[in-house]
Amino acid sequence: MRPLLLLISYVLLVQVSHAATPNISLKKPSVVIQVRKLDKPAPTVLISHGSACLVQQSYDWASQINKWGYNAVVIDHCSSRGVSRYTQSGKGPPDNLMPKDKAGDYLAIGGWLQGEEWHKGKTAVIGFSMGGTGVLKLVGDTPEQHNLSTKGKRLIDAVVAFYPECNRNRPTTTPTLPTLVHHGLSDELALAMRCKYSELVHPNYQIKLYEGAHHTFDDNASVITGFNQKGESKVLRRYNADADNISRMTTKAFLDQHLRTSGD
Repeated sequence: MRPLLLLISYVLLVQVSHAATPNISLKKPSVVIQVRKLDKPAPTVLISHGSACLVQQSYDWASQINKWGYNAVVIDHCSSRGVSRYTQSGKGPPDNLMPKDKAGDYLAIGGWLQGEEWHKGKTAVIGFSMGGTGVLKLVGDTPEQHNLSTKGKRLIDAVVAFYPECNRNRPTTTPTLPTLVHHGLSDELALAMRCKYSELVHPNYQIKLYEGAHHTFDDNASVITGFNQKGESKVLRRYNADADNISRMTTKAFLDQHLRTSGD
């Protein structure tokens, strides 16, 4: 009877150890709102929205990612948390949607991808505004904290941040992953100066700054204006064709460098 008890104990130990393994997800996380797969297995890019919650911009970028030869996963951080748009609330993100929560979403999706047949190879995240803040939070953590699966494979391999909000969350000076940042120097919603880019000289950083570009310079939508605390008019969002084109070319080159292998 004792060998049977030992066997049962061993099985329970294995199950508990597996359950305790951090950041591994076996079923599709609830924040995955859409998956756009290619017709053959390929690397995957996650698309993370900002404080306006899920908007058309994410779907437009999913189409762009597919054209570049990658699967695209559109994330909705808000709906499953019961959160609505919190842009310009003045209070920052809700308690259940801080940058660390977005970083956790990326890792959960990265773990889930390991078991999907349509995903092959590496994974990247592109984050916009507060989504960009989320990816900068992710690369501020050590690999030992989050970035390995049970097979010793990274869950996320590279990140791109578009105009991140750095007011409450200053970027790390020692990113653990290759990190590309795009920011307009005329951004009046997420001020570039708060990110202190001149101090980010780590080899994992590639930082692109755009003169005359505002927030959401990649999103070809109407100009949106608002007011600052002094009652002065300011541009909140404005498309900039030059910054958009350069940022897309740079992003594609970055993804190709860090997601492609010699066999692709």
